[in-house]
Amino acid sequence: MAKPTRRLVLGASACVCLGITGELAFGAGLALREQSVRSGSMAMAADGVSVGDAASLMANPATMTELEKHTFSGTVKYATASIGWAKGSGAEITDGSGEEDAQGGGGFVPGVFGVHPINKQIYVGWGISPTTAAAAKYKDEWFGRYHTTETAITVTSIDVAGAYKLNKMIAFSGGLSYEMGSMLIKQAANIGGAAAQSSGDVSLNNNHDSRFKFEGDSGGAVGATLGILVNPTKTVSIGLGFRQLKRHTVKGDLAWFDDTIVADSTRGQAKLVNPLLASSDSVESKLVSPQVFNLGAKFGAGTSTRFFVNLNQTKWSSNGRLALAYNGSEDASQLNWKDSRSFSAGGEFDLSSKITLRGGLGIEPSITSESDRTAKSPADGDRTVLAFGGSYTASKFAIDAGLSTYIIEDSVVDDKSDPTKPFSGTGSASIMFFMVGGSYML
Repeated sequence: MAKPTRRLVLGASACVCLGITGELAFGAGLALREQSVRSGSMAMAADGVSVGDAASLMANPATMTELEKHTFSGTVKYATASIGWAKGSGAEITDGSGEEDAQGGGGFVPGVFGVHPINKQIYVGWGISPTTAAAAKYKDEWFGRYHTTETAITVTSIDVAGAYKLNKMIAFSGGLSYEMGSMLIKQAANIGGAAAQSSGDVSLNNNHDSRFKFEGDSGGAVGATLGILVNPTKTVSIGLGFRQLKRHTVKGDLAWFDDTIVADSTRGQAKLVNPLLASSDSVESKLVSPQVFNLGAKFGAGTSTRFFVNLNQTKWSSNGRLALAYNGSEDASQLNWKDSRSFSAGGEFDLSSKITLRGGLGIEPSITSESDRTAKSPADGDRTVLAFGGSYTASKFAIDAGLSTYIIEDSVVDDKSDPTKPFSGTGSASIMFFMVGGSYML
């Protein structure tokens, strides 16, 4: 951020919109990789190679060349998240406990996909699915209210791709991904200091809360997708998928509203210090959806067992700067995110000609350190993913189901970047996906 005097109001308004927009929409804790129920049931170990459904094209579009018939796949995932804080300090702790839990954090995540062989060499595919989703709501008076009180964010990707099967061993592909996003953010702000600076009334330096709501939408961002699939033997497959980074422009409205905590006259005085404390219907922020690589491999062991491994690299470091501008002013925040390299391994076993069982384990290191974390991103600790599931196949139909749970290390936060509203505490979070899907082959 710029100057401490600006942080007094920027931290209470623009900085928070900026921080949540960037950290929650694109932070590692909220990226949705469970596009395929089958791969998700193995902790994403099968990302990059084919598992027999159309959804696998989202991780590597070259996998569509393994489907010999027109295939339609649909998925519905119910994601539930539990978020809590303990041993906190920040705003006045009104309940005396220093502990707070989010009041909400779940929702349905649908997806539809299709693969269509044109002939034995050329394939086209498409997919529509959210790649990011988040929802959390706290009590209005919780001790981190100057950082967030409610957030609801989704980013949906529409993918189209083509693939060419050079021979039995090699296939490659390319396509486009179009993303759209929406977000709702609510937060409290202590505007007493800004009002005191304008009016000279030092009594206003005490906590005087006002609240605002930011709603914005991304007009859309386009990036390339690439993939290659190599089958050196009948039982071994190696795949590499790539998703290009996308630069989003989020535009929306920011509205301040009155409540019983502060008189509007105090906020009116504070607006004289900085125009960012005034409402605006023209708010703009630049965001980056990071570049992603998926390297996967499949190994057959007999006729009924297959093992999978995956290495995922996501370049979160490309989110180097976040800025929010409106009312003729701008403020920026520097991020110190690291690139993530997560690893997963899993397998599937054909119990019979119709029933297949799956399971997997994933390890995802945190992309932040203690000094870089904030109250808006408590799910940034090291994560272990445990997953299992299965399929039932009958003629042209297949039904898939799975469960994956994220065991997340508690995140220690010591955010002193804004001296007017320091925040410290221990954030805990857990995420669970209940997944159901199905495929139909013509």
